Amino acid sequence: MPPVSGLIEPLFAYHHFVPQGPPPYGCAITGGAFYNPSPRCNGDPPYGFPSSYIGQYFFLDLCGGWIYTMDPNQIDVTSPFGFHKISLFASDIHGANSGDSGATYLTIGPDANLYYISRTDGAVYQIRYPASLAPTIGTQPSNRLVGQGWPAAFAVAASGVPPLSYQWQRGTTDIPGATSAIYVLENPQVANDNGATFRCVVTNAYGATTSQSTTLTVIPQQPPTPTMTVVTPHPNHYYFAGDTISFSGSAIDPQDGQLPPSALAWAIMFEDHAASNPNHHAQPFFGPVRGITGGTVTIPTSGETDPDVWYRIFFAAVDSYGLSQITFTDVMPAHAQLSAATSPGNLKVRVDGAPTHTPDNFWSVINLTHNIGVDTPQVLNGLTYDFYSWSDNGARFHDITTPANNASYIANFWKRPGFGTITANPNPVQATNGASAVTELFWSSGQTTRVEVHRDSPSGLLVGRTGPGTF
Repeated sequence: MPPVSGLIEPLFAYHHFVPQGPPPYGCAITGGAFYNPSPRCNGDPPYGFPSSYIGQYFFLDLCGGWIYTMDPNQIDVTSPFGFHKISLFASDIHGANSGDSGATYLTIGPDANLYYISRTDGAVYQIRYPASLAPTIGTQPSNRLVGQGWPAAFAVAASGVPPLSYQWQRGTTDIPGATSAIYVLENPQVANDNGATFRCVVTNAYGATTSQSTTLTVIPQQPPTPTMTVVTPHPNHYYFAGDTISFSGSAIDPQDGQLPPSALAWAIMFEDHAASNPNHHAQPFFGPVRGITGGTVTIPTSGETDPDVWYRIFFAAVDSYGLSQITFTDVMPAHAQLSAATSPGNLKVRVDGAPTHTPDNFWSVINLTHNIGVDTPQVLNGLTYDFYSWSDNGARFHDITTPANNASYIANFWKRPGFGTITANPNPVQATNGASAVTELFWSSGQTTRVEVHRDSPSGLLVGRTGPGTF
């Protein structure tokens, strides 16, 4: 396809969510930087990375758990689109195994190393080369307070050259089977476990690092029991965009009895994709808010158009001993299927600004707003078409509100008339009375589907008819 005037072609593009073609795959570029650090001094190496990385563009994806480099001076000869050459630099960066790396804001530090922020735990991560390839601890395990018999969970977040191996220790002794980033001590007892310390040793082929020790406090008291009620306009906790959802709750504590509002807290997360989906990610929607027994939230009617979204409502209670318990419930969307098509078919439409071939069938949350439109004119099979109306009488670009039932929207186009020339050889042709004469007709329009020859005028006697070509 020839370049389009006024349009700058992308240097590189990749598929989102569904793997199509070669990697990488992801959901959104959330950070990028050219590696052009200032030379260092005091006898340090001139750069943190080998000189082959100078001038390379590093970029990362929110959901992919990877960092790639792009060479701005080298074209990938295998790319059908003439993209620049890319190379995988790092994979399985923090949180990737749990589905959402949460990686954002990639930058080059004054020490010539790479840094990025993890939205998952709020930590800043460093990637350095080649001073140490051994693991580094990003999030240290924290002290835990639990009531007797309630499980105590400890977690560590580490980065480094994969694969990473984990080994939890009680004190300095390995715990059999505790070989993941999270360790849960089931049924801790005051007599046996109060005051115990735990730490994690993270190892890869280049070395090992040990987390800080964390202390477990076990008390005989028991945590409160929170009870939550969520009211939605539709059965089974389904929502439409624009709905108002109400929530309320209370908590009973074995020691303190009915807990006051000051002991309660709420938070609502907006979730995209199922928690088991590798592309799952979440963002705060409400709170956290403390000191209330309930409230209401209104689901927006615009914004995220992905149909695979939902809300998780958390309710927490903390008693006077510091013991807490959290409960949650999920509110799921109700869907309808929409279709955007054209007449004639196979022209293109834009759904929420993105061009797509027709018919485009897609799911949407009921009452959610989408924008549909078409570019005009459009060319298909050498013919030119002009837009003239939508089936719902909307403007060429207009918003639609997803109805409760499936719906179709059709953009109607007129085909422009074809223009060309017609010649005859010989021209003119002469015939005497009672004799026949022969001439050959030629026409140039590629849009011509039929040619007729009439005597004297278009309404005169039909002499001959043919399809495309000559006769």
